[in-house]
Amino acid sequence: MSSTPSQMMNALMAKDSTLHYYQGLHDVFSVFVLVLTEDPDLCFAVAERVALFFMGDFTRRSDFSVLIPLLDLLIPLIEAFDADVGSCLRACGLHAYVCLPWVIAWWAHDCHDLAMIARLFDAFLSAPPLFPIYLAAALILEGKSDLFALESRDFSAVHRFLSRLPSQPDLPVEAILARAHGMLQAFPPAKLVQSQGSPFLRELARSREVHGLNFPPPWYQREALPDWILLENRRRRDKRVVRSKHTRERRRQAHLAGVSMPAPPAKSPPEGPRTFGDRFWTYVSPSASFASTLVACAALVGCMAVILKLSERKPTGSTS
Repeated sequence: MSSTPSQMMNALMAKDSTLHYYQGLHDVFSVFVLVLTEDPDLCFAVAERVALFFMGDFTRRSDFSVLIPLLDLLIPLIEAFDADVGSCLRACGLHAYVCLPWVIAWWAHDCHDLAMIARLFDAFLSAPPLFPIYLAAALILEGKSDLFALESRDFSAVHRFLSRLPSQPDLPVEAILARAHGMLQAFPPAKLVQSQGSPFLRELARSREVHGLNFPPPWYQREALPDWILLENRRRRDKRVVRSKHTRERRRQAHLAGVSMPAPPAKSPPEGPRTFGDRFWTYVSPSASFASTLVACAALVGCMAVILKLSERKPTGSTS
């Protein structure tokens, strides 16, 4: 399987002739290649699903006729949670084009920290396709204090400030993701499109031609299973040894410490019978002698007679 972004895109376009390339898709595929470099098949499968579903509004059309109305939802979304920031953006005449590379490239074009980009990709893969717009709004709201601290809030100054937001060092990624998730819960994509979208976008939404509103995809699970359960299921399918969770955790800690754990010793069967039943059936087994069998049967009959005699005795102090 192809392992470079260009080869992967060529293979994807050859597999599905309805897909279109756009500038920025190469950045997304590069992240998959860097993170999933040891599993090219998985890398291609993830890239294919992202291109078909999450980027469907961009890859399934020859233009950005749907992207532009979707970007127009950014400022109304900001105004719904902070009217002052929304008024500032409208006063300087700023258009949502400033966040276009954020949305179509999932921040891979503007950020230079692979760990942060991978964290954002995890969030995008588990959220609706329009979540990058919510994240863009949350990022702008997170920089509110710096925005209002600008000496000049004209178009060029605000545009320059916002375009540099994703590349800032020590960006509070988790706080921004939490804010974006809260905005998503309070203002879902369908509600946002119906209340703030253009007539063209609302008409496309009614005809289900906006891929960003089709969530979740059919291959999603209702609940994500823990990694150790998925690994255990995979080992069962591969008929490999399945170790307990405690054993796996000890092996993981040993691996991190650079210590090799020896294989556990094989359990030997017990040398002799442990319970009364085991001893009895040992005596009456076909390999036992005839005398041993008679002794065992006599002992069993004697025990049963004693139990029967005790059960017939009346309790002390009882009247007839």
